[in-house]
Amino acid sequence: MLKETREGLKIMDDVDGQEFLFINSDRLSDCIDYLHENDLRYVAITFVHGFKGKDLSFLLELKDFLEGLIILDSHYDLSSVNELHKLKYIAVHDNGKDIVDFNNFPDLEICTYTYSKRFLGLESCKNMKMLGINKFKSKKKDLSILHSFQKLEELSIMIADITNLNGIERYKSLKKLFLYGARNLETLKPLNELKENIEVVEIYNCKKISDFEVLGELKLLNKIILMDSGRIESLAFIQGLPNLKFLSFGGTIVTDGNLSYCEGIEMVGFDNKRHYSHRVEQFMK
Repeated sequence: MLKETREGLKIMDDVDGQEFLFINSDRLSDCIDYLHENDLRYVAITFVHGFKGKDLSFLLELKDFLEGLIILDSHYDLSSVNELHKLKYIAVHDNGKDIVDFNNFPDLEICTYTYSKRFLGLESCKNMKMLGINKFKSKKKDLSILHSFQKLEELSIMIADITNLNGIERYKSLKKLFLYGARNLETLKPLNELKENIEVVEIYNCKKISDFEVLGELKLLNKIILMDSGRIESLAFIQGLPNLKFLSFGGTIVTDGNLSYCEGIEMVGFDNKRHYSHRVEQFMK
């Protein structure tokens, strides 16, 4: 959600309610004053909301203050980012040139970044709780080269060239998994190793997965989204999920058409199909 301050500055709320001030390059002094006066330690930078040019050196004025940084474009000079030693939250894209060393952010808990050889030292972030990786590639076509984070609770993989999830079993504290555009992903089997922890699985545009029934082993699941992801042979696996409250499979076809397994779930969403036993209207309250 976007809102405007009395001073005419723009503020964004992220999904967890944290406010970020959009930095306007024509009003840098006003932005910095606002941050200090309101003890707001999170900023966002994007051309769309007022930051022109490439120079982010103004960040050096905030190096002992800022705790959160979102950079929504990939053309900015990132060299100053390495000085922000108090960061707990960062979202940054590879600009094809600058190195960002995560050893500089010992308190980092939330990170979204483009997978790149120019982003170094992520393994040093021992407090990592939420991790998002964009354009992930691996020679083994799995997650085994990712670093192990003992406190990681949420993992998002976006546009990944993987065929399986081997390596994910190391995240013993993982509660939420989001997969977007892993078009060659074939199996979810490694999730069996995390069946005592995972509560949310969301999968988008992963059309080659052949064993969605693995989700039936994750007894704590309360939310499943399987959007635009090919075919599910049967939803029978959800019978073993007593905590499931939200199920959505729009753009994904249930081959046997038996949707009776969805009865009793609080929220169910899908596209009506001629061979389905139920229509979506029957699940609306």
